This record gives sequence, structure tokens and C-alpha cells, in this order.
Amino acid sequence: MHTGSISTKELSYICDSLKNEESIVKLSVHGAIECQNPQLKQFFNNLSHERFQDFGQLMNVLNHNQYS
Repeated sequence: MHTGSISTKELSYICDSLKNEESIVKLSVHGAIECQNPQLKQFFNNLSHERFQDFGQLMNVLNHNQYS
């Protein structure tokens, strides 16, 4: 039976995922800044935007759970 709250194990997984997403965003932003190749620069820009959206979705799950 699902009660709507996040278990400790699930919360730990979400926190780990947040850390991973944050690292990917930072690395891809750095890659976009440093890259000279326009195609790679665009790739890193797209990657950073996608991963930042994933980070936001994870934060929304946590915020929703906090106020549920």
C-alpha cells in the first residue's frame, strides 16, 4: 500500500540523484564554456539544460512530499 510519503530509502536515492544531476550540470556548463567546436558547445548547452530540468523535477518531488 502506497501512503504518498517518501521512504528513507527513496529519499536517499533522490538525494544521490540530485548530487549526480548537479555534477552533470556543472560539468556540461564548463564544457560549453571551454569548448571551441560549435557542435560540441551546442551539445553541452543542450545537455546542461536537460539535466537542469531533471534536477528541478527531483526538487519538485521533494517539495511536494514535504508539504503532503
